[in-house]
Amino acid sequence: MKSFLQQALKRKKWQPCTKLTERCEFWVWEKDYLRPECCTDHLKELLFFTEELLTKHGIFHWLDFGSLLGAIRNEEMLLWDTDIDFGFLKADIEQVLALKQEIEIAGYYFDTSDKNVLRICYSPINTQHVDLFPWEEENEYLKSNWLKEKAEKFYFPSQFISELKPVILYDKSFPAPSPIDDFLSTYRYGIGYMTPQRFVLSSIPEIAPEEFTPIVEQLLDEIRERDYYIQQLENRIFIKRFWKWYNHSNSILARIIRTSYQSTKNR
Repeated sequence: MKSFLQQALKRKKWQPCTKLTERCEFWVWEKDYLRPECCTDHLKELLFFTEELLTKHGIFHWLDFGSLLGAIRNEEMLLWDTDIDFGFLKADIEQVLALKQEIEIAGYYFDTSDKNVLRICYSPINTQHVDLFPWEEENEYLKSNWLKEKAEKFYFPSQFISELKPVILYDKSFPAPSPIDDFLSTYRYGIGYMTPQRFVLSSIPEIAPEEFTPIVEQLLDEIRERDYYIQQLENRIFIKRFWKWYNHSNSILARIIRTSYQSTKNR
């Protein structure tokens, strides 16, 4: 049976994503699909930029969540991870917010709409990003207000960041909570954190081979068609919002993109 990705490719040939295109939504392409090289390159670029930026300005920070897990497993991002994760102290949030102009001059987009997680995006269109989680100190614990339904992952003793230890990610050193094993096993992913597990977002249900019938196959084809249609509608809404921002925003990044686009047209 033809996959959703194969059907989508008939309509629009896939190309590596750039700052002027939307990110690759590889997590819905195929059950076992991994992050394409273009997305890895963009995330690595954001990773190195963010680390250098925070270090340059003396902002206390650490690698966290899936990015930390990837560093511990094989010194690379998890092959299906979609973003980069850093933590910092909420007491420093104004200092982080003040980096907006520097971030946009560098050609990225700083999304500060949710103060529970700040995001350095690859561009306003391509929303691959670094998540910056502000952690608030309270009674010798650190807590985050992001995703309160997953409170067990957003609450941990402050002793884990009292003495950060280096971890390696793509041959570069990053600060991390310590002891790392206790942190990951108790406050992040459980004792089996070294065993890869992945979650794939898709509206297509798991169907055992013995359950396939012509009717089931027809229903799955309809689901894929509707998935694609919904995705196209979402893309159109996003593109409309981008062009509104592109034509009317006076931000530094918008002016840079407009100038670059006009110079390309005039060549």
